[in-house]
Amino acid sequence: MTWVIVPAAGLGQRLGGGTPKQYMPLLGEAMVLVTLKRLARVPEISAIMLGLSREDALWPGLREVGGKRIVRFDGGAVRADTVYNGLCALPAQVTDEDWVLVHDAARPCVRPNDVSQLIMEGAHHEVGAILASRAVDTMKQTHSADSMSIKTTLNRERIWHAQTPQMFRRGELMSALQMAYIVDTNSESESVTDEASAFELIGLEPAIVEGSRDNIKVTTKLDLLLAESILIAQMKEAGAGR
Repeated sequence: MTWVIVPAAGLGQRLGGGTPKQYMPLLGEAMVLVTLKRLARVPEISAIMLGLSREDALWPGLREVGGKRIVRFDGGAVRADTVYNGLCALPAQVTDEDWVLVHDAARPCVRPNDVSQLIMEGAHHEVGAILASRAVDTMKQTHSADSMSIKTTLNRERIWHAQTPQMFRRGELMSALQMAYIVDTNSESESVTDEASAFELIGLEPAIVEGSRDNIKVTTKLDLLLAESILIAQMKEAGAGR
């Protein structure tokens, strides 16, 4: 059995308005539901853990999507906390050696075939693997986070845009998240922006599985419009392939 954890406990404040990002409408449905339906189409996925805020009153209480079981659990203050809570909440039959996926609720355009490829290739790597897309733009580095002056141009041939899902063994991911909080000198653990970064902080090197560039993360209102366009294009693509 392969379980996937979907952290969706945040407020998504950068989108503005009073509706949390995961509930913003995409083609008439809440974004989180679109994402869950995509994951449910992956044959290797057995069930989905959905991490929501304890105060979340917008989730309709669905226990199944696309024939796949949905289990709600309480999220934490930051993404890493929610993922850790999800790992702890997994049913007893999921062992420390079992592979677990983590996927952003705000990536509704993920292609099921890409997820299947990640599962197939990731299972052969000693640490785990993530979906990512190659950088195609010229990448500039500034002197600091606040600086607007270019320090250097990065070699984009070695730059990848990290995506989700990300795939790791349950026990090793729990340990990596715990250790990353100790290794990271920032008490808020802002360096742990995804699961792979937790492994990187403790000196381990996950693999990359190349995914599609249209697996975008919705962060701004413009991203919402782009995601709708991508979803429409993907539906037309699927129809043309029948």
